[in-house]
Amino acid sequence: TVRQKRMALDLVLIMLQNCGPVFRSSDHFIAVLQKLLCISLVKNSVSSIPKIFSLSLQIFVMLITNFKEHLRTEIGVFIEQIFLRILESGNSTYHHKYRVLQVFYKLCTDASTALELFLNFDCDVDEKNIFERMIDCLSKIAQGKYTSVEHANIIQPHQEQELKILALQALVTLMGSIVDWARRMTEDNRTSKILDGHVQESRPDAESDGEEDTPSEPAS
Repeated sequence: TVRQKRMALDLVLIMLQNCGPVFRSSDHFIAVLQKLLCISLVKNSVSSIPKIFSLSLQIFVMLITNFKEHLRTEIGVFIEQIFLRILESGNSTYHHKYRVLQVFYKLCTDASTALELFLNFDCDVDEKNIFERMIDCLSKIAQGKYTSVEHANIIQPHQEQELKILALQALVTLMGSIVDWARRMTEDNRTSKILDGHVQESRPDAESDGEEDTPSEPAS
């Protein structure tokens, strides 16, 4: 029943939110996620029941937050086959589109996750340009994609405005998070060079001190 399914998804979400490093590094646990949970999420991520759909997306966010290095293929399937299709389809509801945009907004707040998507898919000649498609889709929504006739019967004008704002916020947040990430990397590199410089400066002194302490050879 719907109630049982909702309770099961709630329990899964709580477990993923509270799992520690032992679970996150367990091969058996990761195999269960790949073979059972991800398949279940694929089915529930197209549910017409708002709460079931929402819980499925929350679980996906936890998976990409804690297990992205182990679920590369599964993450690609979710984004391309489910999320992007929901945003591009003229049949998906406002609720479904809004929830997916919330997931994309969440991904855009973490520059490292966004850059990993770009490196794992767009920079791999054997993979599809998922990150490019995601950004392109957000850009089109922000520019008024849902004003077209294709979406007119499902998306109301005020709903279309809300979707535009959320898509734009995701893009702006992504740019801001990347700038912050680049700034941190620059500062870390600068700090590393300063520390290396101090180490180099201290070495000659140590060598000279050693030379002074070395006794001279007796004259023959």
